[in-house]
Amino acid sequence: MKLVAYICCLFVLLLTSCEKSGDSKRVERLQDDTTEIVVAVFPSLDALPLMIANDRGILDSLGLAVKFCVYRSQMDCEKSLAEGNADVAMTDLFRVGWWQWQKKPVRFAFATKRDMGLVANKVLRISKVAQLDDRMIAATRFSLEDYYCDKVVEQITKRKGQILRPQINSVELRAKMLVSGQLDAAVLARLQVVKAGNAGYDALKIGRISTDGFAGYAFNMGSWHDMAKQKQMVKLQRAYDIVVKQLCAQATMPEISETTLKSLFLDKQTVVSIKPKNDFAKSGAPCDTNIVTVVERLKQWSAVGEIFSADTLCIK
Repeated sequence: MKLVAYICCLFVLLLTSCEKSGDSKRVERLQDDTTEIVVAVFPSLDALPLMIANDRGILDSLGLAVKFCVYRSQMDCEKSLAEGNADVAMTDLFRVGWWQWQKKPVRFAFATKRDMGLVANKVLRISKVAQLDDRMIAATRFSLEDYYCDKVVEQITKRKGQILRPQINSVELRAKMLVSGQLDAAVLARLQVVKAGNAGYDALKIGRISTDGFAGYAFNMGSWHDMAKQKQMVKLQRAYDIVVKQLCAQATMPEISETTLKSLFLDKQTVVSIKPKNDFAKSGAPCDTNIVTVVERLKQWSAVGEIFSADTLCIK
């Protein structure tokens, strides 16, 4: 009887040990799955897919815990990323190159669709690119917007005057200053172009200027080397593409939560004007041609030194 009792005790202890071990592994796995990452965004259409993914529970289904921090400008997003206050941020290849030259631990992760347009003050009755000579065009320095502005200016033949390029980083402020007559023209991303159009300010018809593959999201490399966070960060691109596929299957924009609308300074009139099939595209990797363009342009702007190369520009 004593032997039987002894064996039973051993069995109970072994079973309890296994249960505790299993519980420990489940807790550890749960902690990995719920490692929170901070994503910095600003009012732009390519912020919407991730925020909609959050609203629809897609992030949860992928085991993602994300805290969104919404800033007024791309530069504020980047600053948060560079200082380690965000793990992921919206940016562009030009800006990532500039930050790397400042010795900040950021790398470009994946590209998104972010179309640009140039909108002129309608009071000045500017309808052609040639009429921008000796005018003032607002944008953000050393960025995709700056590159787009360069390409527009290159289309002005027989220039006689000086084109001023004030730096106004807040995308919403820049659009409001244009509409209130404080600017001659401004480079705006698609979201602000839509808003300006609804206010009666149409984008100028300009020869094709490709911005494909230049804009997107960057990662903080300190966060990337944290394996728990890295697993989460990789899933972001998957979540982005899931929502883009859903959006592009619809002719009109779906209903968006009030929280997301307020965060991105969206109103229902603007949402109705967004064309999902044209305004969104699945994410991708930057092409080699774009990277060469970025390095050449940054050096042309004297934004980086001559020894700058693209070796660490992107996550590989």
